[in-house]
Amino acid sequence: MSRSDWESKFSAWSQGPGKSEAERCENARRVVTNCLTDAGVLRKYGLEVFAQGSYPNRTNIPQESDVDICVRTDQVFFGEYPQGLTRESFGFLEAPFTYRQFKDDVGRALAERFADEVTRGDKCFTLHENTHHVDSDIVPTFEHRRYYQRYPQKFHAGTAFIPDSAAMPIYNWPLQHIANGRAKHARTGDRFKKVVRILKRLQFDMIENGAIKEKMIPSYALECCAYNIADALFKTPSWFDQMKTAIAEIHGAATTASDGDRWVEVNELKWLFHGAPWTKEQVADLMLKMFAYAELAK
Repeated sequence: MSRSDWESKFSAWSQGPGKSEAERCENARRVVTNCLTDAGVLRKYGLEVFAQGSYPNRTNIPQESDVDICVRTDQVFFGEYPQGLTRESFGFLEAPFTYRQFKDDVGRALAERFADEVTRGDKCFTLHENTHHVDSDIVPTFEHRRYYQRYPQKFHAGTAFIPDSAAMPIYNWPLQHIANGRAKHARTGDRFKKVVRILKRLQFDMIENGAIKEKMIPSYALECCAYNIADALFKTPSWFDQMKTAIAEIHGAATTASDGDRWVEVNELKWLFHGAPWTKEQVADLMLKMFAYAELAK
């Protein structure tokens, strides 16, 4: 394809889902929220129900147009404490119920409302799509508190859940992700999230056309990589040159230890390449393949 063809394609990919798909996403969020907030079995838990992931971040694309919904109880939290301190150091009591009990009750509430439209997975419940709404992944969570000061108590608040197949919690910070993504988008003249959508769509286009067999890294990791690109590098006038700059910047950081090791997830509370299920080598390899596939050397 010519440079102008890629420019047109990137411009189209930068846009979010159409009105119909956006409405189906919102319908999914609404029906799940109404179900959980109305369920009698869950009233004792003091629920906070909110969307997380690419939908509220406005980085969702048609190939991954589902909605992730967090169901967090404010009655219990998983604590992470400064070195040398424990739960007892802060005077906290043992929880009145377990995470598994909470997840089971969320499952009961969903089954009562949606019957066999809902299935239980290792990490979440899935409400399957229909003509009215898209797929929804519903994740029951406890609050997670990462304490960084004892007197007075100060902590970063996130979420935590335990997969059915595991014993230890997985921690996330979805609300920080949303806030930081919005701020980055504003600082870059509303280009950050558009670059993220293009990167996600480009990987799927490569799969559809046989350039790669499957996703080389998750879409979440692509979003985090774009977040670490300097704000000033989102000022390139054309989308073709913008993507050339973005992909080259990500590749450079992934191949330079001192740069990539300092990159963070969008929440800014987790390192991007420290213990993650993706590696700098995988990211660098995908960037090289993207550069060649999109003919960005033109």
